[in-house]
Amino acid sequence: MADFQNIELYAKKKPSGWLGKLLFLSIFLLIIVIVLYLAANFYTNYINKSIADINNKIKNLSNEISASDRNEVLGFYSQLINLKGLLASHIYTSKIFNRLELVTHPKVAFSSFSYDGKNDSLKLEAYTDSLDSLAQQLLAFQKVTDFTKVNISDIRLSDNKISFSVEINFKPSFILK
Repeated sequence: MADFQNIELYAKKKPSGWLGKLLFLSIFLLIIVIVLYLAANFYTNYINKSIADINNKIKNLSNEISASDRNEVLGFYSQLINLKGLLASHIYTSKIFNRLELVTHPKVAFSSFSYDGKNDSLKLEAYTDSLDSLAQQLLAFQKVTDFTKVNISDIRLSDNKISFSVEINFKPSFILK
């Protein structure tokens, strides 16, 4: 009979301990949350103190600079901003002449010009020795993508030369930097 009693003791189920493990996990998570809260609170206080220190340094620096110096710097800064705006809208009419030099037929010569900034146009008086060179010049002007409109007018023959007038309209962005 003694043998059966030993078997019965071993046959009884022992508790698995899941309740104890759950309690341990809950306490462990609670400790982690408390530590994270304290760390975040400490870090927030540290950041706020750093911000206050930097604000105090800024106030001290602003007290070191006199009001007249600050006004001079502000005036200079506003002048720089105005200059930047002026340079951005500055017109470079030399670009027109560089382009004309590139597209002018060798037998065509210009005798006068007038620039109209309001209409973004250039009026030229020119002459050549043949109608072929005049036609080639017109084609060269029409191939330039920065010219929006080219008008040739007042074609006349005098002293074995053909004189004509050209009005060239161009894109406003063409003469900006």
